Amino acid sequence: MTPRGYTPSCELTGVTLAYGDVTAVADLSLRVAPGETVALVGPSGAGKTSLLRMLAGMLPASSGTVCLQGQPVDGLSRDLPRLVGMMQQRLELVGELAVKHNVQAGALGRWGVLRSLAALLLPLEYPPARAAAERVGLTDKFGVRVARLSGGEQQRVALARLLVQDPAVMLADEPVAALDPALAEDLVALLCALAREGDRTLVASLHTPELARAHFDRLVGLRAGQLTFDLPSDQVGAGDLAALYERASPAPAASSPSGDGLARNAPQGDDARR
Repeated sequence: MTPRGYTPSCELTGVTLAYGDVTAVADLSLRVAPGETVALVGPSGAGKTSLLRMLAGMLPASSGTVCLQGQPVDGLSRDLPRLVGMMQQRLELVGELAVKHNVQAGALGRWGVLRSLAALLLPLEYPPARAAAERVGLTDKFGVRVARLSGGEQQRVALARLLVQDPAVMLADEPVAALDPALAEDLVALLCALAREGDRTLVASLHTPELARAHFDRLVGLRAGQLTFDLPSDQVGAGDLAALYERASPAPAASSPSGDGLARNAPQGDDARR
């Protein structure tokens, strides 16, 4: 049980995020305790990616406050790499570089320019990078170019890079969207295990509620940018999920000058409104 008076690892208070006339997140409040694992679930366009990007300091909220360890995110630019790290849907790996160099990139936020260049260009090895690669099962791939790895192996490279960064809060945006069910199960289990081993906070978005219920402490349901439930994973029932994913009647498409019915600067991908 979380003690009274604790400082949340992550906290959003009355947060709204709008892209022009499109609201991606609407007046949302959420607290995540230190060391807790929380899965964000909901249909495409629910606001999961937008919420994660605000926690990562990558998007400013239109209104409300976003805090990490009690400090507003917008004032933490120098401390952000120590406090929060994120696995994005696009892994942002460099295919022509070896696993070693991609994993060591997790330390760039702590290194100066010269050391960063040396680590990328010279055959230097950062011991925590090898340890992270070993922990995610890539010991025999450490010197292999990332472009030669499978999709599941590349996901593990991104996870090892996050371990080297060693943030207090780990974020993951659909980390298993491109994997088959068996590999997805393995990676989610590993992600949660690594968070718990390091007493890190983990917030991840998932399209598969079954995986979320099996591995995470708590599930947060989002729909149309609003919170629909926030429950311990073992208390989330079939009715909660049915209501969350119930198909809404589509609204008439608004016309635009270009005739394509799409607003400019609207959110794309998972957070584009359907």
